[in-house]
Amino acid sequence: MGWNEYSGQQTSGMTERPFRFNEVQTTDNERILVHQQLPPRPGEIVLEIYRVAIVSQAHPVLLSGRAPSPVGLIHERSKKVGCHVTRLGSERISKSCSSVLAVPLTPLDYVPCATFIFKYRSAEILRAAGIMPPLLNLSVSLTRRGEEEDEDDVDQAEAEIAALQIALKARIEALAKRKRIRVDDVEANISAKRRRVYIKKENERSAASPGSIELTEL
Repeated sequence: MGWNEYSGQQTSGMTERPFRFNEVQTTDNERILVHQQLPPRPGEIVLEIYRVAIVSQAHPVLLSGRAPSPVGLIHERSKKVGCHVTRLGSERISKSCSSVLAVPLTPLDYVPCATFIFKYRSAEILRAAGIMPPLLNLSVSLTRRGEEEDEDDVDQAEAEIAALQIALKARIEALAKRKRIRVDDVEANISAKRRRVYIKKENERSAASPGSIELTEL
Protein backbone atom coordinates (compact mmCIF):
# COMPACT_ATOMS: atom_id res chain seq x y z
CA MET A 1 0.00 0.00 0.00
CA GLY A 2 1.34 3.43 -0.83
CA TRP A 3 0.22 6.97 -1.45
CA ASN A 4 1.27 10.10 -3.26
CA GLU A 5 1.00 13.63 -1.93
CA TYR A 6 0.46 16.47 -4.35
CA SER A 7 0.48 20.20 -3.60
CA GLY A 8 0.38 21.08 -7.28
CA GLN A 9 1.65 20.03 -10.68
CA GLN A 10 5.40 19.35 -10.75
CA THR A 11 7.10 21.22 -13.61
CA SER A 12 10.69 20.19 -12.82
CA GLY A 13 12.72 18.58 -10.07
CA MET A 14 12.63 21.79 -8.02
CA THR A 15 9.55 23.70 -9.22
CA GLU A 16 5.80 23.24 -9.29
CA ARG A 17 2.58 25.08 -10.04
CA PRO A 18 0.52 24.91 -6.82
CA PHE A 19 -3.20 24.25 -6.60
CA ARG A 20 -5.29 27.38 -6.01
CA PHE A 21 -8.98 28.03 -5.46
CA ASN A 22 -10.76 29.86 -8.24
CA GLU A 23 -14.23 31.36 -8.55
CA VAL A 24 -16.86 29.71 -10.71
CA GLN A 25 -17.81 31.56 -13.89
CA THR A 26 -21.58 31.61 -14.46
CA THR A 27 -23.82 32.20 -17.43
CA ASP A 28 -27.55 32.42 -18.17
CA ASN A 29 -27.32 30.25 -21.31
CA GLU A 30 -30.09 27.63 -21.01
CA ARG A 31 -28.24 25.17 -23.29
CA ILE A 32 -25.45 24.86 -20.70
CA LEU A 33 -28.03 24.10 -17.99
CA VAL A 34 -29.19 21.01 -19.91
CA HIS A 35 -25.80 19.47 -20.71
CA GLN A 36 -23.65 20.35 -17.70
CA GLN A 37 -22.67 17.85 -14.99
CA LEU A 38 -21.76 19.20 -11.56
CA PRO A 39 -19.80 17.37 -8.84
CA PRO A 40 -22.04 15.96 -6.07
CA ARG A 41 -20.40 17.91 -3.22
CA PRO A 42 -18.80 21.10 -4.52
CA GLY A 43 -16.78 23.16 -2.08
CA GLU A 44 -15.77 20.27 0.20
CA ILE A 45 -12.26 19.17 1.17
CA VAL A 46 -12.15 15.62 2.58
CA LEU A 47 -9.17 14.52 4.70
CA GLU A 48 -8.97 10.79 5.50
CA ILE A 49 -6.43 9.46 8.01
CA TYR A 50 -5.24 5.85 7.91
CA ARG A 51 -3.12 3.94 10.41
CA VAL A 52 -0.20 2.38 8.55
CA ALA A 53 3.25 0.96 9.09
CA ILE A 54 5.98 2.30 6.79
CA VAL A 55 8.02 -0.59 5.38
CA SER A 56 10.35 1.28 3.03
CA GLN A 57 11.18 4.76 1.79
CA ALA A 58 12.64 5.38 -1.65
CA HIS A 59 14.94 8.14 -2.83
CA PRO A 60 13.45 11.46 -3.96
CA VAL A 61 11.51 11.06 -7.18
CA LEU A 62 9.78 13.38 -9.60
CA LEU A 63 6.00 13.26 -9.24
CA SER A 64 4.36 14.99 -12.13
CA GLY A 65 1.00 15.36 -10.43
CA ARG A 66 -2.26 15.91 -12.18
CA ALA A 67 -3.60 19.18 -13.41
CA PRO A 68 -7.16 19.93 -12.26
CA SER A 69 -9.84 19.20 -14.80
CA PRO A 70 -10.88 22.39 -16.57
CA VAL A 71 -14.32 23.68 -15.62
CA GLY A 72 -16.20 25.77 -18.11
CA LEU A 73 -19.16 28.04 -17.61
CA ILE A 74 -21.84 26.96 -15.13
CA HIS A 75 -25.44 28.06 -15.32
CA GLU A 76 -26.24 30.60 -12.63
CA ARG A 77 -29.36 28.69 -11.47
CA SER A 78 -27.38 25.51 -10.79
CA LYS A 79 -24.49 27.15 -8.95
CA LYS A 80 -24.49 26.04 -5.34
CA VAL A 81 -23.60 28.44 -2.53
CA GLY A 82 -19.84 28.72 -2.14
CA CYS A 83 -19.10 26.58 -5.21
CA HIS A 84 -15.52 26.93 -6.40
CA VAL A 85 -13.03 25.21 -8.68
CA THR A 86 -9.31 24.51 -8.56
CA ARG A 87 -6.71 26.03 -10.87
CA LEU A 88 -2.92 26.06 -11.13
CA GLY A 89 -1.05 29.00 -9.64
CA SER A 90 2.23 30.59 -10.65
CA GLU A 91 5.35 28.45 -10.69
CA ARG A 92 7.28 28.27 -7.42
CA ILE A 93 10.15 26.34 -5.85
CA SER A 94 8.99 23.05 -4.33
CA LYS A 95 10.47 20.61 -1.88
CA SER A 96 11.86 17.31 -3.09
CA CYS A 97 9.32 14.50 -3.29
CA SER A 98 9.81 10.99 -1.98
CA SER A 99 7.89 7.75 -2.39
CA VAL A 100 6.79 5.77 0.68
CA LEU A 101 5.59 2.19 0.82
CA ALA A 102 3.29 1.36 3.73
CA VAL A 103 0.92 -1.38 4.84
CA PRO A 104 -2.18 -1.20 7.05
CA LEU A 105 -1.31 -1.49 10.72
CA THR A 106 -4.12 -4.01 11.32
CA PRO A 107 -6.71 -5.68 9.06
CA LEU A 108 -9.21 -3.10 10.28
CA ASP A 109 -7.09 -0.21 9.01
CA TYR A 110 -8.11 -0.57 5.38
CA VAL A 111 -10.74 2.03 6.22
CA PRO A 112 -9.80 5.47 7.59
CA CYS A 113 -9.64 5.83 11.35
CA ALA A 114 -10.74 9.47 11.08
CA THR A 115 -12.33 11.60 8.40
CA PHE A 116 -12.44 15.40 8.39
CA ILE A 117 -14.71 17.26 5.98
CA PHE A 118 -13.94 20.94 5.42
CA LYS A 119 -16.76 22.79 3.70
CA TYR A 120 -14.88 25.59 2.02
CA ARG A 121 -16.82 28.81 1.68
CA SER A 122 -15.78 32.24 0.49
CA ALA A 123 -15.49 35.17 2.90
CA GLU A 124 -18.68 36.73 1.52
CA ILE A 125 -20.69 33.58 2.25
CA LEU A 126 -19.23 33.32 5.77
CA ARG A 127 -20.10 36.95 6.52
CA ALA A 128 -23.64 36.47 5.23
CA ALA A 129 -24.04 33.45 7.53
CA GLY A 130 -22.75 35.42 10.54
CA ILE A 131 -19.64 33.24 10.96
CA MET A 132 -17.23 36.04 10.06
CA PRO A 133 -17.71 39.60 11.36
CA PRO A 134 -18.93 42.11 8.78
CA LEU A 135 -16.61 44.71 7.31
CA LEU A 136 -17.22 48.04 9.05
CA ASN A 137 -15.64 51.41 8.49
CA LEU A 138 -13.53 53.02 11.21
CA SER A 139 -16.22 55.41 12.49
CA VAL A 140 -18.75 52.62 12.99
CA SER A 141 -16.12 50.50 14.72
CA LEU A 142 -15.20 53.31 17.10
CA THR A 143 -18.88 54.00 17.86
CA ARG A 144 -19.55 50.36 18.63
CA ARG A 145 -16.42 50.18 20.78
CA GLY A 146 -17.62 53.22 22.76
CA GLU A 147 -21.05 51.63 23.25
CA GLU A 148 -19.46 48.41 24.46
CA GLU A 149 -17.28 50.35 26.92
CA ASP A 150 -20.35 52.22 28.22
CA GLU A 151 -22.17 48.91 28.72
CA ASP A 152 -19.15 47.51 30.54
CA ASP A 153 -19.06 50.57 32.84
CA VAL A 154 -22.76 50.17 33.67
CA ASP A 155 -22.35 46.47 34.40
CA GLN A 156 -19.36 47.16 36.64
CA ALA A 157 -21.23 49.92 38.50
CA GLU A 158 -24.25 47.66 39.07
CA ALA A 159 -21.98 44.92 40.40
CA GLU A 160 -20.27 47.34 42.80
CA ILE A 161 -23.63 48.67 44.04
CA ALA A 162 -24.91 45.14 44.63
CA ALA A 163 -21.75 44.27 46.57
CA LEU A 164 -22.09 47.41 48.72
CA GLN A 165 -25.74 46.61 49.45
CA ILE A 166 -24.83 43.09 50.56
CA ALA A 167 -22.01 44.41 52.76
CA LEU A 168 -24.28 47.07 54.29
CA LYS A 169 -27.00 44.53 55.04
CA ALA A 170 -24.50 42.22 56.72
CA ARG A 171 -23.13 45.08 58.84
CA ILE A 172 -26.63 46.16 59.92
CA GLU A 173 -27.52 42.62 60.92
CA ALA A 174 -24.30 42.26 62.91
CA LEU A 175 -24.88 45.58 64.67
CA ALA A 176 -28.50 44.70 65.47
CA LYS A 177 -27.45 41.35 66.86
CA ARG A 178 -24.82 42.97 69.06
CA LYS A 179 -27.27 45.60 70.35
CA ARG A 180 -30.02 42.97 70.70
CA ILE A 181 -32.53 44.86 68.61
CA ARG A 182 -34.62 43.84 65.64
CA VAL A 183 -33.72 45.19 62.24
CA ASP A 184 -37.41 45.51 61.31
CA ASP A 185 -38.04 47.75 64.32
CA VAL A 186 -35.09 49.96 63.44
CA GLU A 187 -36.27 50.33 59.84
CA ALA A 188 -39.79 51.17 61.03
CA ASN A 189 -38.45 53.87 63.39
CA ILE A 190 -36.29 55.35 60.63
CA SER A 191 -39.25 55.47 58.25
CA ALA A 192 -41.41 57.17 60.89
CA LYS A 193 -38.73 59.79 61.56
CA ARG A 194 -38.42 60.50 57.85
CA ARG A 195 -42.17 61.04 57.57
CA ARG A 196 -42.15 63.45 60.54
CA VAL A 197 -39.28 65.43 59.06
CA TYR A 198 -41.06 65.61 55.70
CA ILE A 199 -44.31 66.85 57.30
CA LYS A 200 -42.41 69.45 59.34
CA LYS A 201 -40.68 70.80 56.22
CA GLU A 202 -44.00 71.02 54.38
CA ASN A 203 -45.54 73.01 57.27
CA GLU A 204 -42.58 75.41 57.36
CA ARG A 205 -42.83 75.90 53.60
CA SER A 206 -46.56 76.70 53.87
CA ALA A 207 -45.99 79.22 56.67
CA ALA A 208 -43.27 81.01 54.74
CA SER A 209 -45.45 81.48 51.64
CA PRO A 210 -46.75 85.09 51.34
CA GLY A 211 -50.50 85.64 51.48
CA SER A 212 -52.54 87.13 48.65
CA ILE A 213 -53.28 90.88 48.62
CA GLU A 214 -56.61 92.22 47.34
CA LEU A 215 -55.92 95.22 45.11
CA THR A 216 -59.47 96.03 43.96
CA GLU A 217 -60.23 98.24 46.98
CA LEU A 218 -57.13 100.47 46.64
